[in-house]
Amino acid sequence: MNQPASPSEGVGCRPLLTVTGILLAFATGATALGLSILLRDDVSDVLERVGFVAYASGAPVSGLFAALAGGLPLTLYLDVLVWVLAAFGVVRLVERGRSLPRLVLAVIGVALVFGVAISTLVELA
Repeated sequence: MNQPASPSEGVGCRPLLTVTGILLAFATGATALGLSILLRDDVSDVLERVGFVAYASGAPVSGLFAALAGGLPLTLYLDVLVWVLAAFGVVRLVERGRSLPRLVLAVIGVALVFGVAISTLVELA
């Protein structure tokens, strides 16, 4: 009755919406936290780095543009596209028998590592 989808059927709607919701909730929270820290007037160096890591983790395309061009650009459509594509990839792997929580945590971990890398790049420049 509840068989996994064959490759020709595509991904299921419920798992895709669940994973997309979880990843977008992380992205929204991380971006809001990062921007609220970075837009303060009196920020220490450590707190500024934590804020930029959160900002670049939640909004990876915006973080990349910030590292390359400076400032705090916010490219919401491209950032959402990255998270939706990541959710689609997670669901495809889940339908092949992988664990959903592990994959979602792995994607969030990769986003945090990306944020640290971008923050380090900005600090070195």
